[in-house]
This record gives sequence, C-alpha cells and structure tokens, in this order.
Amino acid sequence: MITDLLDSQNGQPTALRAADFKITHGGSDTGGPGGLAGAVQTLAGGGGADPWHESVWRIRVECGYAPFTDCAEIDIGPEGPDAEAGDSVSIELGYRDAGTTQVFKGNVWSIRDISTGYRRLTLTNGSHHMAVKRINMTFQQATTADAALKLASEADVSSGSLAGEITMPAFVAHDRVSAWRHVARLARWEGKIAWVDADNKLQWNSIRTAGPDLELRYGDDIISIEKMQVSSCEISRRWQGEGAAGSNGSEAWSWLLKKPDTLGSGNSAEKSLVNFEGAFRSRKSVEKAASGHASLPPCSSSRFMVLSAGSPAAVVGATVSVTGTPQGAMDCTGVVIHVSHLLTKREGYRTGIEIVTPEESAGGLSAGGLL
Repeated sequence: MITDLLDSQNGQPTALRAADFKITHGGSDTGGPGGLAGAVQTLAGGGGADPWHESVWRIRVECGYAPFTDCAEIDIGPEGPDAEAGDSVSIELGYRDAGTTQVFKGNVWSIRDISTGYRRLTLTNGSHHMAVKRINMTFQQATTADAALKLASEADVSSGSLAGEITMPAFVAHDRVSAWRHVARLARWEGKIAWVDADNKLQWNSIRTAGPDLELRYGDDIISIEKMQVSSCEISRRWQGEGAAGSNGSEAWSWLLKKPDTLGSGNSAEKSLVNFEGAFRSRKSVEKAASGHASLPPCSSSRFMVLSAGSPAAVVGATVSVTGTPQGAMDCTGVVIHVSHLLTKREGYRTGIEIVTPEESAGGLSAGGLL
C-alpha cells in the first residue's frame, strides 16, 4: 500500500498549503452583509485590523440532505468581535493560493461561553427554519415542487429552481411532522434528495453523476477512504395509491376505490411492506415514486467515506470523482450526501465526505394498488 501511495503521487510530494478562511458578519437582518462584511482571515497571518483575524480558533461546518439539519460552529477568543443571536453570518473556506469558497450561510442560533475563555457561535440555516416550522396546509392539483416551494416560503426560506413531475390531486402538510420532513418526503417521491445549499437556498436533485464537480486523488487529496456496506431498502416494499375514478378527470380527485389493492400487478408476498401514499391517484405517479425511491441513498447497498485535505468544493449534491486508490479497488464517481468541514489553527483544514454511487442502488421495489 505504501508503494501505491507513492506511485499515486508520481514521485512529486504534495505541496504544503496555508489554509484560509473568510467570515462575513451582518446584522440581525437575514439579508446582505453588514459593517464587518468583506473581512478576510488567514491562519498564517495578515490583516491586523480585522477583528476576526486573531480571535477565530476553530470552524466546523456540517451539512447533509433532508431531513438532516445543517449547523456550523465558530470558536472565537475573548478579544473577538461581538455577535448576537439572529445575526447573519457566512463562512468561506479554502487556501491562500487558491482563494476561498462559501460553504455556509445562516444565522447565529446560540452563543456559549466556554471555561477556556472562548465563545462558541452556533449557526443554523434554512434547514433549521423548516425543521422547527409546523404547518397545516392543504394542496390541490399541485406538483411536488409547488408544495415544496410553498412550505419553504412559509418558513422564510428562499429556493432554487425546483422541478416536479408528479401532480397531486390532494396533499395535506400537517403539523405532526416538520415542514422539513414534508419537503424530504416530496423530494423522495420525485426520486431526489433535498438540501440547503451554501447560499442558504433550498435545492433538490436526483442522484446522478453527469460530470464531476470535484476530483480527488488518493495520496494527493485523499487521506483515507473506506467503503461501507449497508442494508439496502426492503426488496418486498410495495407502493400503493388511493385510487380515483380516472376517466372522470381532475373533478374526481376525491373519489376513492373501496379496494385499490385489487388493481395493478404489485407484489403478492405475504410479508411485503406497503408504502401507502394517499396523494397518488394514478399509475404513473406511483410508478415514478417507486422507481425514484430505489435510486435514493437509503437504497444504496454501499457508500464511501472519504477523509480529504480541506475541500471547500465538496458540498451536498456535488458529484465527486475518486481515483488512484490501490489497485483501483475504491475508484468511484458519486454524489455527496453528507459533508463535514473542520478547520483549526492547530490541525489545519480537513473535510469528511460521504458519497453514494447511483450504480449501487437497488431496484427491487414494485408498484401495486394503482389507479
């Protein structure tokens, strides 16, 4: 393995790089930057007039797909700038020779004084706003994207361009679960994962690997990599809709069949699990949800855990290409579903990345109880 590691570097040692970061601190308004905007901090020195420069000791950012709630932490010394709960803060990470990239934008959720003299600012973004929002709302003849956009707006979260193929005759967003879990459910029906991006906007997309956004090479960028085998989703799961008088068009959205399970092929296994969704009233919508679910991370039989040198381009939803692993055993191209950035003055900058590959997805779900 040592030989492979040296060979992967082609005889050229990896250059030492100085980590860099930038913190933009606005006011209590969730809008644009405030008086401290544009301040740049480097771990190796510079900008003595910058109030964040010497005070920041540690930065941690952790993000995942819904219903995971993103968070960030900034540890600052007693001489650091003042901050209050609700203040807008954005974090950029990177290197002095390549610049910084924004990895998180949100608001100060809490401020904790630590016995060592440091203060810890805990930041949250739109995923937290939707996670604490409980809504009672009914949608009629709305697409999954329409419902997700409305739920996000009710939590004061802006959204990117969301597209949905499934039209729901009726969908109820109830307060028994959070708006964030409803968004995760709507995305799942479309075969997509939802997340809040580095600009604090709701996004969703399918697990696909068209053109890598980031390339990581073992021995150069990657410190360690593991392939983890997990239990895939139940092969005997059966998706079922409520059923309606389809020939009567949209006016029959509330007409239900007494025994919708008698229609469609379905899975006849006695112990099969039925995923009943009342919002589905057509064969097309049920089949779309069933096939989409099979492509999602919970149905992936394996995933890759990568520890790399700091990689600010590693964000949820990004496509990552991994090459140069010993004998190519763990070379892969996949989509990031969880990322953790950690930058400290003592240990430097590291990024943990969890990747799933679409070709590993199971596909044994069936659609039954349709129309």
